[in-house]
This record gives sequence, structure tokens and C-alpha cells, in this order.
Amino acid sequence: MMFKKIGMIAVALTVFFTSSVLAAGNPFADVPADHWAYEAVTELVSDGVLTGYDDMTLKGQREITRYEMAMMIARAMAAEKDVEVSTRDKQMIAQLAAEFSDDLNALGVRVACLEQQADVVQWNGKVEYTNKQARTSAAGRRSSNALLLRLEPSAAIEPHWQVKARLEAAQELSKDETGTVRLERVYAQGDYDALQLKFGKLPLYTNEEGMLWDVQCSGAAASFGGGLKRQDGAVLTLLGGRLSPEELSPDFGIVSAEAADLYGINFDGTKNKILAGAGAYRLKNDSWDSAYFSAGNTAAIWSLHGAYRFTDRLRLSGAYAENTKAKSQDTAWQTELDYGTYRPEMQGAWQLYSAYRQLGESAAAAGTGDALHYGQKGWEVGAKYAPLKNVGVILKYGDGERIDSHQGIKQYFARVECFF
Repeated sequence: MMFKKIGMIAVALTVFFTSSVLAAGNPFADVPADHWAYEAVTELVSDGVLTGYDDMTLKGQREITRYEMAMMIARAMAAEKDVEVSTRDKQMIAQLAAEFSDDLNALGVRVACLEQQADVVQWNGKVEYTNKQARTSAAGRRSSNALLLRLEPSAAIEPHWQVKARLEAAQELSKDETGTVRLERVYAQGDYDALQLKFGKLPLYTNEEGMLWDVQCSGAAASFGGGLKRQDGAVLTLLGGRLSPEELSPDFGIVSAEAADLYGINFDGTKNKILAGAGAYRLKNDSWDSAYFSAGNTAAIWSLHGAYRFTDRLRLSGAYAENTKAKSQDTAWQTELDYGTYRPEMQGAWQLYSAYRQLGESAAAAGTGDALHYGQKGWEVGAKYAPLKNVGVILKYGDGERIDSHQGIKQYFARVECFF
């Protein structure tokens, strides 16, 4: 019944957010559709990186167009230096350059580096320092100081598919111990016009601003819709897999070393200044404690979320979730007002926010909490600032109480993060 209701909501939202899209013809009318370069060059054209002749055709691999193709690839390579080109487009240019290397060399264009980099892993990541402090009347003051190194490699398999991963090494400074590297994620991702596929150990994060999920699950996900490549549009995601016990809150009723089955559906739609979405998730573990859930071994969570952007800087968002099988703390909700735009790649970017959160631990199963966590409710305020390019400073303060005991709690959070 829960999934049926969410499905009806998703259909209604899809009608609102999705507009009719006319199928575009092949911009290169004489390129064989069965050649691997066909989709690569058409996508580069659609991204504005690669151009053909004035009549929007490639005159051919059949009639010495290898030379003419080399000319266009050379222009695309030159464009990389002058305009912002996505990582995906760079990978396609590198693959095309390797294919037409002889022709490019004949033009005097050096492609040795591109040939070497076509299949090389691309690395991104960050280093962060985090200080946390919590004060309660019963436990007094607790604090932690931690360092984290995160590496996110990716490698192109072919123009549509790539492999991504995340490795993390964390260290608590008070223990002065060497951190252990952990493989958090590794998965294959396929990107098409209105379809995205993922297989492996995937990121699980939905648009409730991390209220429900900010973890990894082992399985598969498929996303459909025009919103995958456009600012406005709708996206429907289906997922299924397994969720390890350590990915869930320790108060979720799980006293087991076994993973839980997870199935879910999520919808997000954006139109003009409005974002709206809904989700439904079912988890099952035969060894779960029946004292927590009415069905004994099953949790069923549904959610609604939305946001309205008044201006480019001012945004109001909210989310609600309920676990229909839980016996206690079965709801979670929050509302947040943001002002500013924090982008660490832009020096001087900043953002302020204020929020109220009530995070029932049976509904906010695996969310992100910095100043307020699952099982707590209260006010939270924070600020984010980029003093240098790719450097961010984040400050948060939470003033609330535990939902079950009403014990007051104040929490402080400070982080410096450096991206590369």
C-alpha cells in the first residue's frame, strides 16, 4: 500500500515537472550509427565542444574524412584550453584522439599524452579536519578531533560507462594511531540521455538533505528522466540491494551481523524555483529485534520533501518521513532556511542556514547528522565559507534534546576541508 501511494504521488509529480521533448535527429547525418565514434561525436556536438561542417555532417570515414575528422578533433582539443569541458567530454576527446592519432600527428598535433591518458584513472578527493564537542547534563563534555583523507578515482570504460570508487582513511588525533584505508564504494556507472545505471557498492543519498540516507549499499540502481541532464525535469530512481548493519543507526533495532535487504523508489522533480519529491523504502532482516518493529523483521519508510528558491541566494526546504512498521520514534522531519551559495571551488563563496530537526531514530535510519543526530530534536544553525579556492570552513551549532529522555544536549561542529 505504501509503495502504491508513493507511486501515485510520483505519477502526479511527473505530470507536473515533465514537459514533452521532441526527438532530435542525428546532427551528423552520414556517420554510421554502428561505429563507436558515432555516439561520442554526437554527444560532443550536443555539449558544444565538437563541430562538423556547416551542413552539420561529417563527410566521412569512407571518403578521406579521417583528415577532416582530425581537424575537428584538433579544434576540440584546442577548446579544452579555452572553455570549461567536463571530465566525461575530455575522456571522449582523448579516445577519439587515440583513434585518429596518425592523422593528428600528420597535422602536427601532439597526442602522445592524450593516448596515454585515455585509459588512465582520474583522481579527485579531499582532506578534512573535524572537531566535535557535545555537552549533556548526564555525560558532561565529550570531544573528538579527527582527520580524514578521501580519494575518489574514476576511469572511463567507453563513452557511456565509467568505474568509480571511494577510499577513506580516518584518524582520531587523540589516539595518535595510523588510520586504516577503507574501500567505501566501488561501482560501474552508465550515463545515457535519459537513463543512468549503477552496479556495485553504490552511494545511497536522497534529496531530503541527508535526513534519511547518507551511506552505501551493495546492489543496483536505475534512474530515468529528463532531469538527469537538465536543470529542470523529473527523475525516477529504482534501487535494490543489501545494506550492512554498520550503515544503519545503532538504535535502529539491529542486533545482528547480517545485512538487510533494501528496495526503494525515489522521485525528484525540479521546475523553475520549485523542487518536490517522494520516496519509499523497504528493509528486511530476519534477525532483527521484534521489539522495534510491528512486523518483527521489516521496516517500511516513506518520505516527502520539497524546496522553494525565492532568489538565487534564499532557499526554504523541508522533509518528512515515517516508518510505518516502527513501534517508537517512527517519524522524522525538518525544515531549513538557507541564505547564500557555498561552493568551495569559488573563493569567497559563503552560506548561512537555520534549521529545526526532529530525527526519530526509526525513520532517520542512516542520515547525516553533524550538530543534531538521529534520536534528537532541536534547533541548528551554521555557516560555510570558502576563504580560498577549493578550501572550505564549516561551523555548526545544535541546541536540542534527546527525543526519548528529553535530556538536553548542545553540540558544536567545526570542519576545514581542502579539495583536490
